[in-house]
Amino acid sequence: MRRNPELDRTSRHHAQISAGLQLIPSKLRLDSMVSYDVEQSLLQIQRHVIHYQACCFGLRLEVANFRTTRRQDTQYRLLVTLKSVGSFFDITGGQSEAL
Repeated sequence: MRRNPELDRTSRHHAQISAGLQLIPSKLRLDSMVSYDVEQSLLQIQRHVIHYQACCFGLRLEVANFRTTRRQDTQYRLLVTLKSVGSFFDITGGQSEAL
């Protein structure tokens, strides 16, 4: 988002799209989101989530990538939930690198 005080305007120069797909109804779902900076021709954010739901537990795997002109961060997450208990196992990790 960019602010131009002389014109008293805020403009955005990025496009974002999200989509979800039920691969197996009520069981397996895939969600994705991407954000693209048009001005810098840069794919800034990618986030993909796959979620599996069984009768007594759920599994969720997330992969996210955040990028600027100077660095790139990748994050991973695995989440296990149990019915009547909630989040049972939640592990995250990732890596960063300078560009």
